[in-house]
Amino acid sequence: MIYLSAIEFTTRFVIGTTSLIVNRFCMRNAQMAHTLNHWRYHLNERVVDHLALEGYCAPHKIVERDNWSIRKRRDYANKVVDEMEERGEIRRLHRDYRTQIDYALEAKVELAFD
Repeated sequence: MIYLSAIEFTTRFVIGTTSLIVNRFCMRNAQMAHTLNHWRYHLNERVVDHLALEGYCAPHKIVERDNWSIRKRRDYANKVVDEMEERGEIRRLHRDYRTQIDYALEAKVELAFD
């Protein structure tokens, strides 16, 4: 539950037996961080799904790369990223990231008054 004290302009979060008091600026920052934390998870999922669809995660490909040197792995990873950029995948990911940032900045919290 979220309560807003009309006198102090602070917000008290009650989570189980823990009570946290933050001002509205801290709360906005926490909401932004929370949204971005979810974005990081979803970004990883989208990249892994893309790699799987393109066949980079096939078992025989993973075994083949297992014996590569660090330099060869790095060069290969850069090549994969370059291909993603050429196909517009990086641009789509960045557009979705910007959408999430804008959403987090514009998010309003509905607060119940004491």
